[in-house]
Amino acid sequence: MRINFILNRLNLNKVETNHVVSLITDDSTECVDGSVFVAYNGHKDSGRNHIHEAIRSGAKTIVTDQIMMEIPFVNYIYVDNPKRILALMLKIFYKNISKKLNVIGVIGTNGKTTTSSIGYNFFNYVKKDAMLIGSNGIFYQGIKIKTNNTTPSITIIYNYLFKAYNLGIKYIFMEVSSIAVSELRCLGIEYKTLIYTNFSEDHLDYHKNMDAYLFAKMIPFISNDCDVILNCDDYYSKDISKYLTNRIYTYGVKNGGYKATDCMVSDKGLSFKYNSYLFVSKMLGSFNIYNILAILPLCDIFNINKNLYVKFLKEFNGVDGRMNVINYHNNMIIIDYAHTEEAVKRVIYDVLNICKNNLYIVIGCGGNREKEKRDKIGKFLDSFGEKCIITTDNPRFEEPLDIIKDITKNMTNNPTIIENRKDAIIYGLDKLENNDCLLILGKGAEDYIDVKGAKYKYLDMEVCNEWINKQ
Repeated sequence: MRINFILNRLNLNKVETNHVVSLITDDSTECVDGSVFVAYNGHKDSGRNHIHEAIRSGAKTIVTDQIMMEIPFVNYIYVDNPKRILALMLKIFYKNISKKLNVIGVIGTNGKTTTSSIGYNFFNYVKKDAMLIGSNGIFYQGIKIKTNNTTPSITIIYNYLFKAYNLGIKYIFMEVSSIAVSELRCLGIEYKTLIYTNFSEDHLDYHKNMDAYLFAKMIPFISNDCDVILNCDDYYSKDISKYLTNRIYTYGVKNGGYKATDCMVSDKGLSFKYNSYLFVSKMLGSFNIYNILAILPLCDIFNINKNLYVKFLKEFNGVDGRMNVINYHNNMIIIDYAHTEEAVKRVIYDVLNICKNNLYIVIGCGGNREKEKRDKIGKFLDSFGEKCIITTDNPRFEEPLDIIKDITKNMTNNPTIIENRKDAIIYGLDKLENNDCLLILGKGAEDYIDVKGAKYKYLDMEVCNEWINKQ
């Protein structure tokens, strides 16, 4: 495919050097001979600073929003929004590959990772070869690739959609974050199905207000002619459904076409009924009933026997970093990713219902992220007193003690403060006596701590296992 073919499709002016396009990228280190390099401002750096590096590596066309000194025999294309052009170029270059696959997007504040992981594992269980793109990485055919974002860059997405197509993988489960939508990382992706989990406060450091945040969540639903699966127990689902002409499937515990009844939750797992089907799972937490229900309509959309879903759930062990349980004597240690105010509340309420004695909580808040939630989380945790252990999460470019002060400033019941996260967890583990629970929140399966731009190897699960092995 030559560059002028792509430009013609985008109604952009033709260029003099009509080279064969080998690659379209926004990463100068990836450039090879015949590449198109798209340069735009990032959060930490500008692609314009790397144009000469891209050219030295073989880039023949540069797309940017700032007129610059041009090098002979290199095409320069000036546009208002390079990110948008990048997405549209990739869609043409990869021949609209998402339309040739069944891309199932999962959108919502909480539950994206669990819901998409259940779907991915279930489809592979019934021999429908699937790929998962999300917070825990990219998974397919026994391979795991680490990623930096919930939804990776659009160049990475297309690279793996292309790989999936060539491998015969037809089903793609993808977490779709509001920030990725706003940054056009999903622009042009055509979804077969979109799943809405829920909506609550998060990412206001980025979106600034709840209306902008909700709008970002709604964009994929409005811009795609696809099947839509909505959690109709969630208040905001009506704000999405009223704009849609799509075929809508609804689920919930209170309402919905796929409605759970006779719900039971214990320290052994959960169960519920849907019509004549009894679903039993080892996963903890009443909120996981919603995550399981969200996948149920896919059985009808893709003609899968629901009895296979029943069988799968009995065997499924859960998702890394989401309500992971370590049983130590008669005590429970639970590790979960919950970090939004709503998720923290839901997890704690559920664990309180299954904890037979004392509940200890280890929690922190991430740096350079929505400061408004810190005080709210602190107020909610205040009743736990010293059994609440406030510590470090990913401080990023903030001082850990400043974040801790934000959490505790209106707490009156003397929470335990231990800055070092490993020490905080060990302190909580040492407290366990008889039928106690230790709930470790915020990081889940993250295998690092982010401090001043550097990521240091760290995993909550490893801290717990090391402590147990020493006992």
